[in-house]
Amino acid sequence: MKTRISGKQICMSDLMFSISEAMDIAHHKLALHQLRTAYICWKMAEEAALAPLQIEKLFLAAMLHDIGAFTALEKISHYEFEAEDCEPHCLRGELIYSQVPWLAASARMVRLHHTPWCCCSESIDAPDVMEAQMLMLAEILEREIDRDVYILNQSSALRETIHSKAGKIIHINVVELFLRVSESEVFWLELTAPHLMTFLKYKGPVQHIYGDTAAALKMEEFFTAIIDFRSKYTASHTAGVSSCTTSLGALLGLSESERVELDLAATLHDLGKIGVPNEILEKPGKLTQQEFAMIKMHSYLTFTLLDSVRGLEEVARIAGSHHEKLDGSGYPFRIESDEISTSSRIVAVSDVFTALAEDRPYRAGLSPREIKRIMKDMVTKQHLDGRIVDTLLSNVDEVVSAMKARQEQWTERYYSVLSMTNGSLSTLRH
Repeated sequence: MKTRISGKQICMSDLMFSISEAMDIAHHKLALHQLRTAYICWKMAEEAALAPLQIEKLFLAAMLHDIGAFTALEKISHYEFEAEDCEPHCLRGELIYSQVPWLAASARMVRLHHTPWCCCSESIDAPDVMEAQMLMLAEILEREIDRDVYILNQSSALRETIHSKAGKIIHINVVELFLRVSESEVFWLELTAPHLMTFLKYKGPVQHIYGDTAAALKMEEFFTAIIDFRSKYTASHTAGVSSCTTSLGALLGLSESERVELDLAATLHDLGKIGVPNEILEKPGKLTQQEFAMIKMHSYLTFTLLDSVRGLEEVARIAGSHHEKLDGSGYPFRIESDEISTSSRIVAVSDVFTALAEDRPYRAGLSPREIKRIMKDMVTKQHLDGRIVDTLLSNVDEVVSAMKARQEQWTERYYSVLSMTNGSLSTLRH
């Protein structure tokens, strides 16, 4: 698939790999789970001689098939076969995929990937049904692999496990496809190779999906679901930061291209928080030194995940620097003012302002007077840029009005998605 949009080119397929990696960072048992699942799907689809476009659709579905499971606890419960009801995360996944034009064709596969064959009311030849069955088989197989045992010493038992699912859980034709594919040692060795992501990134079926920065911004709902929908306390945080940066970018006279790049950096600034356990993000009291050390990891992860995406190098620098301070005491790079760009400073100010105004597990949102006092103090300590803070405080009513409207919109969407109990996709339609 080669989708090109005018403007600065961003490799969207690189971005998918980074997001898939980020989602599986949250727990060691999940490492590369989605990409391994995608590899299995790819090999079965090739064996079935599916059309290239259909293979791409299946691969894209598999790469982020757990996107509707918002917390590490929910993901691990599915991974360890403990979840009794997988339907909600499948419905949410379908909804989130449907928001992105070049992913929408994969949405139904995500919706059906936990539907056993005995519960499927459609023919195996119906659109996306065989592919969804492949995805279900692939996920079951990947979860059954014992990561402490050499793969070729368990491959026969794994084949038997999948064979036992034929007819009731997985359609016999799909099981037979797998049994043919998995006869060779190379299937198992590639599946568990340490370099699997690099191999898939440059040799797999999805390599050439491109878009510009504006096109990436249209994925806002997709990004927000991954980053912020893990907790009610963060459900609208990115929306607030993004709204604040949009206002400040205009007030400070940034060019249109700079503002678009700034908006994308603001949207993605907390991508690395996917790797931080929810019990830390939602802790009702003060963090311990060890817990705060975990928090410090998130901006570094944001940088590394985005820096590996062709076309997002500058966005990575802006987003990854949002906890740096002008005096060099910030994290993770400890850079000083001469290395911190205007855009990074804007995101930093917006992040602090939004965080102070929001309810957190350990406190209610602060009053405007208290926020002003804290931010002025941070300017005095050379933590925040004084010009940007003054611009914000001089226009605070305008900025807050836009920010609150945006956050209310996203809070409503969060609860709509969270409470989904049927297949309707109308709740988030624009």
